[in-house]
Amino acid sequence: MIAIPYLTALTTYFSYGLLFAFGQFRDFFRKLIDWSKANTLQGYAPICLGLEDFYIRRLYLRIQDCFGRPISSAPDAWFDVVERYSNDNNKTLKRTTKVSRCLNLGSYNYLGFAAADEYCTPRVIETLKKYSPSTCSSRVDGGTTVLHNELEKYVASFVRKPAAIVFGMGYVTNSAILPVLMGKGCLIISDSLNHNSIVNGARGSGATIRVFQHNIPSHLEEVLREQIADGQPRTHRPWKKIIVIVEGIYSMEGELCKLPEIIAVCKKYKAYTYLDEAHSIGAVGKTGRGVCELLGVDTADIDIMMGTFTKSFGSCGGYIAGSEDLIKYLKYTCPAHLYATSVSPPAAQQIISSIRVILGEDGSNRGAQKLAKIRENSNFFRSELQKMGFEVLGDNDSPVMPIMLYNPAKIPAFSRECLKHNVAVVTVAFPATPLLLARARICISASHSREDLVKALQVISKVGDLVGIKMLKIVGVIESICVWIVIVKSCPSSTRPRASTPMVFEDQAAKVVVQKLREEGEENRRLVISEVILNEWINGSSKQNPAKVVTYQPIYEGIKGLQIVRVIMKQTQKTQLHGVKKKSFMGSQSGSGLVDMDKDSRTIREQQVSLERDVLVSPEGENGVGDPHGARAGWTVGKKGFAAGVKEQCRQVEALFRRNSLCLAMMERKLRLRSEPTHSR
Repeated sequence: MIAIPYLTALTTYFSYGLLFAFGQFRDFFRKLIDWSKANTLQGYAPICLGLEDFYIRRLYLRIQDCFGRPISSAPDAWFDVVERYSNDNNKTLKRTTKVSRCLNLGSYNYLGFAAADEYCTPRVIETLKKYSPSTCSSRVDGGTTVLHNELEKYVASFVRKPAAIVFGMGYVTNSAILPVLMGKGCLIISDSLNHNSIVNGARGSGATIRVFQHNIPSHLEEVLREQIADGQPRTHRPWKKIIVIVEGIYSMEGELCKLPEIIAVCKKYKAYTYLDEAHSIGAVGKTGRGVCELLGVDTADIDIMMGTFTKSFGSCGGYIAGSEDLIKYLKYTCPAHLYATSVSPPAAQQIISSIRVILGEDGSNRGAQKLAKIRENSNFFRSELQKMGFEVLGDNDSPVMPIMLYNPAKIPAFSRECLKHNVAVVTVAFPATPLLLARARICISASHSREDLVKALQVISKVGDLVGIKMLKIVGVIESICVWIVIVKSCPSSTRPRASTPMVFEDQAAKVVVQKLREEGEENRRLVISEVILNEWINGSSKQNPAKVVTYQPIYEGIKGLQIVRVIMKQTQKTQLHGVKKKSFMGSQSGSGLVDMDKDSRTIREQQVSLERDVLVSPEGENGVGDPHGARAGWTVGKKGFAAGVKEQCRQVEALFRRNSLCLAMMERKLRLRSEPTHSR
């Protein structure tokens, strides 16, 4: 679940409100001006009512040029984008003869097979000459060739299932299969962020649909238990079938499915598992076999596996893999198999050839190189975006990287500015995403070179500064300054640091206990970034010593000089902290005002454990969910600091940090935690 800052949500709602208000005014005056044309329908009802197409007319048309840009070359790492212009405020867009050579960050060309390939392309051309572009028939008539039978065998072997069936379109695979498998008296439990093809297929099936929170197995279990206990609506009879539908990689989030946990829940309650691997098959895993291989899941534990050939294989169509009985049933009952035209023979040959390359059956190791390259490119690009301060969704190894934009005004600004610098990106907004969660979706390919990615990062960073979408960098700077203000105010006036002098205290050196909490957690995979200074001034010796403050490597470049302790933490499950009584993060008003510890009664280890309790408080019990008090306290400090009107002090503090970073140091051996881990799965 994406946590939207209140200010961002408020400004986004305000922007949409302005657009809606101006749209309503324009509609009102349009009715006054064109009142004479209101009765030209001659008794017919209007096809589109005023509010039904309001979003298209008054909002979408303003940024229509950012979507559906035509290209005039293969969607390789670089492609040609056709330039367009409009003379009527984007109502109509006209193509020109000019093209721009742009870096392609929008296509699903994960392994680079969309361009000409030394192994695949000659075989596709040969197939085109032999079979023609289309079979001009459905599979049950004259549309089945030897290529289709060979393709189904290859797919079944590749995904390690007994049998498979292929279709001519990936979207239709989901929307046509679900109504065949499910019906009245059946229960479909779907992830809240599943693709539209799954949503439409589930609605068309007539089955009861329930939704569980995105990628949260614990909530899936709650829904299953509740529905099994209640049974069918009205009659409360047992369900005929229950199926749980998830995706391998969520196309708008870039997140990997928590497949092992979900399968365990489905097995426990005897529910079927339906896995959509449209974006994961061929793109992740050691041999490209998708999230099952990546997460160590046996495909025998998944009842129905779905995937498409449009992403990693450079072709078109989709497949369903499962037991032989299931595939036989689908061949006799599925409308997409009985009535739709079969996969084009050249497209089928492209899929077969690309699978051979991935498996190394072409006599080379290019497939392994492509898989290693896309993983390297994806992780490099994601880490660099995060260092720059962008809010990037998704997990490591995923080639899909959404960059959050939020405000509708930033959608066209980001897209157009990137295009000016010859970088083509895809922006996504409502209704493809929730209203507040507009984003730019970056898709990485194995065909991208390191130079391509560096150029893209430079352009995106420049545009991000211009548009103002480096969300985490802005938050980091604000929190850094606010926490520093608290430190300055907590010092005696005679020992407060000045902009021209290093930070030196007359008291005994501060003891600082910091632990970089390990990445953990089932409830929330996204990092909660909290920048918190945790130190304690211990009165004692009057000897001057520099303050000892530990600094971890800054998470984001650009905050150089604002070097404070960065504690990275997550909301975790099953956090167990023993032997220490819970205490408030803010502590008493004595000392620094942040942490109140008794120096005489606690060891360094006890201080560390207490700090864990302060930063990540977990309720008693095995299944407790951590509560990041550190983040909340940081924001509390921030609000109080700015409410007091300390703009000038902020400026001075920032200058201080830029000239002299905090005196930072504490022996690593003092911070190394030698005792047992304080968390468990």
